[in-house]
This record gives sequence, structure tokens and C-alpha cells, in this order.
Amino acid sequence: MSEQHRKSVEGEFVEIGSGNKEEMKGRPTIGQKPSVARIVHYQSYGTPGGEFKSEPRAAIVTAVEDEEQEIVSLCVLNPTGLFFNQHVTRGDQGGQWNWPPRV
Repeated sequence: MSEQHRKSVEGEFVEIGSGNKEEMKGRPTIGQKPSVARIVHYQSYGTPGGEFKSEPRAAIVTAVEDEEQEIVSLCVLNPTGLFFNQHVTRGDQGGQWNWPPRV
């Protein structure tokens, strides 16, 4: 593989631009930083009784409150309308945001 198709990430070379989408699925998003207007996933809470399950929703970063701690403000795009949320931390639990998986 040519050097132009390799990128150093935290001291380790990884392949980029291979065109093989299966290789990229589920890979961590090393080096990405939240910034205004980025598209992310917001994990909805769901309901305690299970009527509605926790699901990922599309969201747009409206402000970066703490870049180091990855705390942001979001505009969440729900099927029935918009939801604005501040002080959202990164994670996989309800009420948190994360990068969309590569598909």
C-alpha cells in the first residue's frame, strides 16, 4: 500500500481510502472532534415501560461547550419535530451523543 493511503493514528498506521466499506464498519472514530454543524447521533431515552425503545436520532451540533470533554448542544431531529438539548455528553446511553457508525 502506498504511503498516501496510510495515515498515522495515535502512533499506528491504518488504511484509509481503501474503498472497502466492510473494513470500515464499526471502527472507532479516532481523531474526530465535535464542531458546529456536524451531524451526530443522539440516543433517545425511550420510555420506562418499554412502549418506546431507546433509538438513535439524527442531530446537529449547535454549540461545542467543552471540546476536551466532548460536551455539546444539539438540535435533535425527531420524526415528530425538533428537540433542543444542551450539555450533552458523548456516550451510548440514553441522552448522550456519538458519531454515526460507518455503513
